[in-house]
Amino acid sequence: MEYTLESSVCLDILSEAVFAFYLNLSFDLVDPATMSYDQALINTLIACSALSIGSSAAVLLTLLIFPSMRSKTFMQVIAFVSFGDILGNIPYLFPFRPGTGNAWCSTQAFLNLTGYPIGWCWTVVLVYLLYCLGAVGRMPKNLLPFHIVCWALPLIV
Repeated sequence: MEYTLESSVCLDILSEAVFAFYLNLSFDLVDPATMSYDQALINTLIACSALSIGSSAAVLLTLLIFPSMRSKTFMQVIAFVSFGDILGNIPYLFPFRPGTGNAWCSTQAFLNLTGYPIGWCWTVVLVYLLYCLGAVGRMPKNLLPFHIVCWALPLIV
């Protein structure tokens, strides 16, 4: 599929609709007159997490819709940042607090403590690639060392 003006307009309309949905969701979830302050904070956290996941999913969906973008190094790195963001935000969609030691608690902690560092590591790689492009005029061709560091480091830590 080729990127055309029509597909650009469709993506703009889709992104505006998603943004409006999440904006309305956050306003509907937070009504200070009928709920406690703690519940309002939890609902705001859920809405912001859903917005973040939706935005990151839109980046990944864009790569699925336009196969020509998949071969671009910067788009690959941005997809990895988005994937890390999705992993880090999944635990916030579930507002209940599980007891310590059960499977959901461990899964929630694992996703939260590995998702964000994965995104941070890939963001550092993105900055490094931009530096290489600006200062040296070319980027490294092989991303394997970056994959090893960015996926393994959060799992080790």
